[in-house]
Amino acid sequence: ARGTAPLFSALWAGIWLGDQLNFAGVCAIVCIAGGTVWVGIRNHDKHGKRVMPWLPVFVALAISGYTIIDAFGVRQSGNPAAYYAVCMTCTAVAMAPLTLWQQRPHLSDIVRALPRASIIGALSFASYLIVLWSYASTPVSYVAATREISIIIAGLAGWLWLKEPFGAARTVGAIVMSL
Repeated sequence: ARGTAPLFSALWAGIWLGDQLNFAGVCAIVCIAGGTVWVGIRNHDKHGKRVMPWLPVFVALAISGYTIIDAFGVRQSGNPAAYYAVCMTCTAVAMAPLTLWQQRPHLSDIVRALPRASIIGALSFASYLIVLWSYASTPVSYVAATREISIIIAGLAGWLWLKEPFGAARTVGAIVMSL
């Protein structure tokens, strides 16, 4: 899902935001997306050939959709921090009552986890704010593709700390993404 989202984002950014890419940028996006897809394809058909699962493509469409909406919102507002604060405040106000109602029995657990959750929330907010600032001044397609490098980092973290196999497919995908 994450691998094909930059391709869709590039298409939507060209259509709706007027972003233009040069040839080197298109090649970079294709390498990053291609490497990410290669890392993620694990399914095989009955003949042992790799197949592309379609559900992740639909997820990629959703990811590319919110990417373009965020880029448009940031560019229209002129202030990434204000845009993001409004989005997160609206989300919190809309979701808090339902979440609290569903989690009533676990309220003491929530209170106990609040300090750690606050730190995680603040870091998540800060990291996405950096992305939004990038959307304001850089073609969305480049930012969306660059964000996928996190897949290599996550794969390496899984290999180093969780002792997950990295394997040939992940290695090839990582190399292609790094080109």
